[in-house]
Amino acid sequence: MRLELLLAPFVVLVLAAPAGAQDPVPVSLDDLAANGSWGANRDKPVSLSNVKFRDYFEPNVRLVVGPRDKLRVDSSARRKLADALATWKTPAGEQLDRKGRSNVKVIGVAREDNQVGRYIDVTDVSKLPDDLDAFTARRDALAATDADGRLKLADEAVKRADLYSTLNQDDLREFARQLFDGALDLKKATLQKGDAAAAIDVALKYRDLAGAPNKAIGLLGDIVESGVEQDARDKLVKVLEQDLGAVRHRDHWISKEDFKSQLGYMKRVNAATGAVQWVRKERVEFEAVVANRREVNKTDPIVRQLLGSQYETAANEGQPTLGMYKQELVRTKGYGFPQLVDRFVDKSAGNPDRVWEQWVMSDGNRFYFMDGVMFDWKKKADPYPTK
Repeated sequence: MRLELLLAPFVVLVLAAPAGAQDPVPVSLDDLAANGSWGANRDKPVSLSNVKFRDYFEPNVRLVVGPRDKLRVDSSARRKLADALATWKTPAGEQLDRKGRSNVKVIGVAREDNQVGRYIDVTDVSKLPDDLDAFTARRDALAATDADGRLKLADEAVKRADLYSTLNQDDLREFARQLFDGALDLKKATLQKGDAAAAIDVALKYRDLAGAPNKAIGLLGDIVESGVEQDARDKLVKVLEQDLGAVRHRDHWISKEDFKSQLGYMKRVNAATGAVQWVRKERVEFEAVVANRREVNKTDPIVRQLLGSQYETAANEGQPTLGMYKQELVRTKGYGFPQLVDRFVDKSAGNPDRVWEQWVMSDGNRFYFMDGVMFDWKKKADPYPTK
């Protein structure tokens, strides 16, 4: 018998097997939530992908976002599926996050009910990669120079984080910010000299998308300082000053925050109101040493513990000493009067006022007095507080 005749029946069977198979039709959360009939998809297999599993409350598979009664499991027919989901697992044994961060793919059949309306008769749930892993893989698949692809992907990541804002999506937002930043670096590298409009567009995106106002200022500031036509320069300067809040300082454009920092100010943000206050670093240190001294005063309020003659000797030898009066410090060899004085008073009902004073010397030394008596001394090499 010829070999072709022997194999013919098997060939027919293999080719005929997929004829009855039907791939699930992809549907969205909007499709699931819509009113009315499934139309042509009624009673057909459907799949809902990249949604976040919240829990299983029989008979409903509940999602973090989306209708709570549209994904239903017939537990009498699919006991294994129902039992797995009830313990935050897929039928394949994959663990699902109990806080709702796990992405899943739901497969089932599009059904309709007089009370519920359209719903999906769930037949399977499988776990998909978490958001950060999925977006990272998509980024890594992009060409190294694909700036537009990165911008689009970062925008998707932000929208995803917004959709699931009830969850902690800080990692995804930071991923998007860094992706925006890298994409704009690529855009910056391709800017044509003198193209002020394109440069401004990139700069404002640095500010708005990448959270990098200093990069925006640096980009436009460098163009201004490199020399451009007056019309372009005027446009760039306007954006720098009005949109980016930049100032020109020592032939460089910098943010107002950096400008204040270079002048010796420190930024304070009121935790309750969000109000910003700029305080000189000397004042920050002053308040810190006074706060510390107030605590010390509770157990040891006496600062001046030497004889007057000992303080005079220290002054003659040029050795500032804790417990000195202000006039003794003035007489101390090599010191004299301060360049800057700061002062405030503690008032307490029934008690004498307490006067706190800071002397900043021309050489960088800082002396602190309580009611005229030196209680602390910061040498010029001692760093100021950083916050």
